[in-house]
Amino acid sequence: MHFFFDRKGFLWIGTLDNGLSIINKRDNKIINLKHDPDNPTSLSNNRVNTIYEDNSGDIWIGTANGLNKYNKTTNSFKIYRNIKNDSTSLSNNWISSIQQSSDNAMWIATYGGGINKLTYENGKSKFKCFSRKNGLPNDFIYRILFDTKGLLWISTNGGLISYDTKTNNFRTFDFTDGLQSNEFTSGAFYDKKNDVMYFGGINGFNSFVPDLIQRDLVKPKILLTDFKIFNNEVKVGENSPLKQTINETKEIRLSYKDFLFSIEFASTYFVSPEKIKYAYMLKGLDNN
Repeated sequence: MHFFFDRKGFLWIGTLDNGLSIINKRDNKIINLKHDPDNPTSLSNNRVNTIYEDNSGDIWIGTANGLNKYNKTTNSFKIYRNIKNDSTSLSNNWISSIQQSSDNAMWIATYGGGINKLTYENGKSKFKCFSRKNGLPNDFIYRILFDTKGLLWISTNGGLISYDTKTNNFRTFDFTDGLQSNEFTSGAFYDKKNDVMYFGGINGFNSFVPDLIQRDLVKPKILLTDFKIFNNEVKVGENSPLKQTINETKEIRLSYKDFLFSIEFASTYFVSPEKIKYAYMLKGLDNN
């Protein structure tokens, strides 16, 4: 179940299979809202995963089958769903978390479809998807939270991700960084006034202050460690293509017969070496 108090003091209760309840604590009046297949403006699904109030006081409901924006006057919903072959619609209908950034854009996390940014153009809604196809390390999102600097923190089933929405840069943390596990869980999160963040997982929870997490600015040095022709190591010698070690060599001349060769390399930086990303290209053959 999901519990949420809005700014007016109403208690919103989202259930796993019985829809949504709104409780007025002043008079204990209860409004129950459920999915009605014959009513297109009813709650899109009876499983409610998340509830969020935006800066304008509008309430957003994330369900197992769509995103809902609540209309207080009519007790009805504007529903957003994935539309086949429409890249500006939601990427996935399973909504797991909702947040709003400082520019008032809505950010919608899904379980299986990455994250969507909702904006409006000429009064029409437009979703932009961030997924593994365009850089997001993981598409299965549990919860999202913004910190004081505007970075979006994302708990997934493959670690914790920090996303800079302005530069479109992602940084992934895993168990080697001190996480309880790479696997987090739905609903296990808490933001203490944008100061301390808490994310829960299968082996406990992690708490941290985002502003105190610094990026490792050390640029690893690269060493060439071996040179092979047809998978055979090439030794340094007078009649060898290598006149000195491969790491000291600036140029190698090969016969056209030696068309199959390989170069091995490594980094001298031993802090989380599995996270180092390498890039290389062969001029004249590769374009990037």
